[in-house]
Amino acid sequence: MRLKPNYICHEHRQLARYSHGGYGPLKAVLAEYLRASRMMSCSPRQILVLNGSHQAIDLCARMLCDDKDRVWMEDPGYWGASNVLRAAGLQIEAIPGDDQGMSLPSAPTSPPRLIFVSPSSQYPTGVVMSLSR
Repeated sequence: MRLKPNYICHEHRQLARYSHGGYGPLKAVLAEYLRASRMMSCSPRQILVLNGSHQAIDLCARMLCDDKDRVWMEDPGYWGASNVLRAAGLQIEAIPGDDQGMSLPSAPTSPPRLIFVSPSSQYPTGVVMSLSR
């Protein structure tokens, strides 16, 4: 018995193609969701659909930082983020946290290029950053 090739219709082929930061109709729905639920005003052109948090962190690090730039990261913090930031050539400084979130140094020597925090549900502690922080 001979099997027929598996043809994908044009409509489904468009869904599988990645262009312009993601699937346009999805980005439009996401922009409307952000407007309604988070009071964020953005256009679909400002949204990038990525493969996950690691790809998003890597993209931000490479766009915003240079090799050997300093990054403050909450301690304890998400190991996946620290691995991605180190792979991008950044120097991580662990900043301790408490029951209100990351405790910024009282007298930092110089500001870092990037600060990585998880304000709404810190990993691994689950702490929510206080409004004053």
